Amino acid sequence: MTKTSKLFLCPSVFEKYVSRPLTDEEIRHCWDLGPGQAALVVMADLIRSPPAKVLLTFGRLLKRNMGLDYSSSGSFPMVSSVSPPSKASLTSFSTNAENLFPSLEGRQSAAKNDDAEIPMAYWDEPFWCTLLALGRSRDFVETAREKVVGSKARPVLSVLREWVLRTWRVSVRRSLQRYLSSGEVIDLESDLIAAQDCLSRVARADFWEWLGGSRLFFWRWPSHLRVWARDGIPVYTHGIQPEYRKNQPPPEDQATKLEVAKKLRKILTRGYIVPGTVKSLISYFRVPKGDSDIRLVFDGTKSGLNSTIWATPFCSLSIDALLPMLEPGTWQSDIDMGEQFYNYLLHPSVRPYCGIEVDPYLRDSGMSKRLPWLMWERCVMGSASSPHGCVKMQTLAEECVRGNPTCQANPFFFDTVRLNLPGQTDYDPSIARVSKVVTETGLVAADMSTYVDDVRNTGASALQCWQTSHRISTHF
Repeated sequence: MTKTSKLFLCPSVFEKYVSRPLTDEEIRHCWDLGPGQAALVVMADLIRSPPAKVLLTFGRLLKRNMGLDYSSSGSFPMVSSVSPPSKASLTSFSTNAENLFPSLEGRQSAAKNDDAEIPMAYWDEPFWCTLLALGRSRDFVETAREKVVGSKARPVLSVLREWVLRTWRVSVRRSLQRYLSSGEVIDLESDLIAAQDCLSRVARADFWEWLGGSRLFFWRWPSHLRVWARDGIPVYTHGIQPEYRKNQPPPEDQATKLEVAKKLRKILTRGYIVPGTVKSLISYFRVPKGDSDIRLVFDGTKSGLNSTIWATPFCSLSIDALLPMLEPGTWQSDIDMGEQFYNYLLHPSVRPYCGIEVDPYLRDSGMSKRLPWLMWERCVMGSASSPHGCVKMQTLAEECVRGNPTCQANPFFFDTVRLNLPGQTDYDPSIARVSKVVTETGLVAADMSTYVDDVRNTGASALQCWQTSHRISTHF
């Protein structure tokens, strides 16, 4: 055993820290080299190089894309090879998955304006490419792409989306009818009131957006979670609830007034703030969003509301939760949960203390003449209980989205958990230590990871990634 000449500050059982040189074994651990891999002859070269995890991944990419055999050199650690992603389709037809999707260039930033135009090509092109993959001729596809229908000369896909929307509305109503006749109803009156609200929002929605606001279809949730989905997660409070009734400050200028009024009008027409008995107010202000938009932030601290709420601590995922899902060749998709906080109801016990004054901004529109004070019905950004409540409901919803992992028709299917731990003879520092794997392909299984309202899902191919995105979007 040799040692480095430089001294390092290391923990010790005798003293809190001691200065000593590192052994070869410790250096190999620092550079991600396991005991089953070949020792490097020149330790100085190792110290000046990147960690082996980086080198091995780069070498694997060279082998896959350029046909180079990086493992032939005796001075480079040997690792088990990983097969490239299969080009076989995950559906009943066989095609190159990458050809089903157009080049997505010129993507917008994550913080888009609320009124940003929908990039229709991202949705239309995969449909036409799928028809080609199913055997339709290119002439047929080009003719269908240019064809218009009806007196309004609407494109074929626009008519198809309208039919899908109507079918979805019928499906929602029938699922509710099955629930009401199933004998699982706990509180019929509360269920009917909530169900009526859900159906009214379904009727006002279009294919792209919840124009009348969204609400959880509580009857589709597991039985032990339906009350939470219908009424909101209970909020624990202590002390005396606030009675803050200071008026909302007037707008700074006319431009600010118009911007804030537009946001307030939107959440009012979507039913996120409703009339009710308001016992305390919370103030609000605007912050920039994107290039030319704003976001309203509501301040539950100034009113004293947050000091009376026991906010449950919770863990939030980081990039470390995503890395085990990735390997060279993995496809990723990013899904933004629109109006994430507003999807979940604020518990009725807290709503009277989450009132807002809309009169300074909506007086001219006539919407605030009768009820200048309104109360929040949804989790409001600025309340101490909202992050925990929203993230908890989102995490519970993910369990439903993942479904049965042993069903091969499920895009999140996997049948093996691969352990790749230091100390194993076949330890490979370039792959995750724990990962879900599909035995048939040897590839990391499709998965998803969520940070508040940003969902990142993965797949071994472009088509599988699209399938996981579809499942997430439709189930949520």
